[in-house]
Amino acid sequence: MNGGAFTKKQIIILALGVSVFVLLIVFVSLIIMNVTKENPNVSMANEETVKKEGVIDDQDLDFVKTQVRDLSKFLYALDDDQEIEVSVRESTYKEEPYGKDGKYISVVIDVDTTKASYRAEFEHHSAKTKRVVFSCLPASESKYPEAFCYGTEGHSSIDSTLSDMLPYRKIVNGVEYYKVDKDNTAVRLLIQVQATCDDDAARENAKAEVKKMVGEYGLDPEQVPISIDPTTCKAYEDSLRGHGTHHM
Repeated sequence: MNGGAFTKKQIIILALGVSVFVLLIVFVSLIIMNVTKENPNVSMANEETVKKEGVIDDQDLDFVKTQVRDLSKFLYALDDDQEIEVSVRESTYKEEPYGKDGKYISVVIDVDTTKASYRAEFEHHSAKTKRVVFSCLPASESKYPEAFCYGTEGHSSIDSTLSDMLPYRKIVNGVEYYKVDKDNTAVRLLIQVQATCDDDAARENAKAEVKKMVGEYGLDPEQVPISIDPTTCKAYEDSLRGHGTHHM
């Protein structure tokens, strides 16, 4: 026998080893298949899971686009025949069971025509979709971060981006110079300046400071509605007559 050839005994041992290895692979594969069949969650995401994570169906998509077109035309006084470009961030789509036969849907959309980014949320029951609620995104998540966004139900960039700073009070040496908060009657910031009614400089300085803060939060300060509360100065003057103290 040549020195480089296998002996009969070695060939038998090698064949047995290969057979055992093949049987082991088959055995493990059968176990995995059986577990996957009994528990589908062990397998890769099924079609339903994929849908819940990232795919909005055509019916819901058309409904959302129709609703945001109506909203945009109303808020921005657009012509009825003006085309409105709407894109959906498919990866943001979320779907949860809601009620007996419904589902709660949330998805982020961008409206290029009006430079607004919204989170659209709505309920879907028995093939019928209710009105969509559009909430503005924080500047950090918006496609157009500097643009001021208007949503439904009075929601705006003030709520999504500036809520952390509100209400803001400038206090120096224990004295409040002005307070800024969201106006409860309109989508705007309202500044209450503790100054007399003829002190225009105090009000202009307060407004300039608030605009600077708005810019630091990522919004264009020239787009954010900011007003001075006209009733504050009269109340301040009344307090001066009652206490004899001038704060400004």
